[in-house]
Amino acid sequence: MSVQFRIADQLLRMDDTSDATEAVVRKYDAFLNLLATGDYAFQRGAIRETLRFLVSAKYPDLERLARDNWSSQPALAKRHDSIDAFLEKMPLRDRKAASIDIATGGGKSYLMYGLAVIALAEGLVDRVLVLCPSLTIEDGLLEKFTALAGNPQLAEIMKELGARVVIPAIKRGNETIQPGDICIENIHAVYSGTGSSIADSFKGHGARTLVLNDEAHHLFSPDDSDEASMKKWLQFLVSSDYGFRYLIHVTGTAYIGNDYFPDVIYRFGLKQAVEGKVVKKPDYIVEDTYKPQSWDKIHAVHEKNRVEYGHKLRPITIVVTQEIARCVEVWKELVDYLVKKKKISRADAEKKAIWVTSGIPTAKAAKARVEAAYSPRDGKDSPEKRRKDNLAALKSVDDPGSPVEWIVSVSMLTEGWDVKNVFQIVPHESRAFSSKLLIA
Repeated sequence: MSVQFRIADQLLRMDDTSDATEAVVRKYDAFLNLLATGDYAFQRGAIRETLRFLVSAKYPDLERLARDNWSSQPALAKRHDSIDAFLEKMPLRDRKAASIDIATGGGKSYLMYGLAVIALAEGLVDRVLVLCPSLTIEDGLLEKFTALAGNPQLAEIMKELGARVVIPAIKRGNETIQPGDICIENIHAVYSGTGSSIADSFKGHGARTLVLNDEAHHLFSPDDSDEASMKKWLQFLVSSDYGFRYLIHVTGTAYIGNDYFPDVIYRFGLKQAVEGKVVKKPDYIVEDTYKPQSWDKIHAVHEKNRVEYGHKLRPITIVVTQEIARCVEVWKELVDYLVKKKKISRADAEKKAIWVTSGIPTAKAAKARVEAAYSPRDGKDSPEKRRKDNLAALKSVDDPGSPVEWIVSVSMLTEGWDVKNVFQIVPHESRAFSSKLLIA
């Protein structure tokens, strides 16, 4: 008989209502009331609880918080073999590091902006570094942060509060990051160093920097298609060259495989989001057993959606595969099918269907599979060029003029991708939906 553990019993609770802590936590109520309104008012609680941890003298690091909870929450002892085993699951336990679990669609961008601005306003840190797993997410964060920084009402509140930084500058990683700045960068650019000023701007300044890791399930539970790269993300955070002390991880899927993150201090789960009408309830169809999907069946559902909703928007189908090479191979199968089924040219079929990945495999065999499947358009085309072209096309799939109806990908569902037209999600291999992370 398996043992069931409630997620609510695994959250790390803080017991610090000291005057010094509460003075900081409640100081920014007016700012939070304006930032997080209506159905998104729950974000105020998430920001306050995180701020409480960041400023609390009682909890100098994650380990102290974890040890206090081990003593006060019996469920943790049942879930983990020992306190040492529990702490071993926290590679950043010697820092002010913790996770926030906010359901996809819960407005994580606003939450991170609120934390960043308050940390700068209070003088807790001098700089903020926001890291994310892809250029697509980076662009979305930049757009939202820039809009919020330009809100005169938010700035006026900070001015009245005597904030050390009233309006932060929002920058990319290819600019010099000064005190009072918020830098947004995708982690791959940090690794490559090409055109990035991260090292110059943050080395030696980690103790006075708040690092916000978006889509943090990649940080601790790396996708199989890019495992080595995502491990570098954690290596960057723990590097003594930077000495980062304040680190907050934000995700809507706080799982390492099927295990819940051990360092979550606030949770607004999917059930809460549905009940609060923050996100819509999905029509989730469960088959009794997994079996490879046929393109005829998938296409029939796609066409039904197009007929029913096509007068308002263009329904999109996402096909989820196990790894990058298989992603491109499945895309080729789909293109071949559309050419035959729709009686259209290959060029038109490739406009309707795109493949989207975080990179091209470096392993010889996997790279050869991609090259064999991707179907070059001309002598200047290459898998990497096609990948970048597809990423560019991805930004406009909601636009009425976009021809894209099909997206084949490995991990788009786990990267906080904002799109409104998705009507069908297809797990092409059984593994694609075998974990709690992807199901969520």
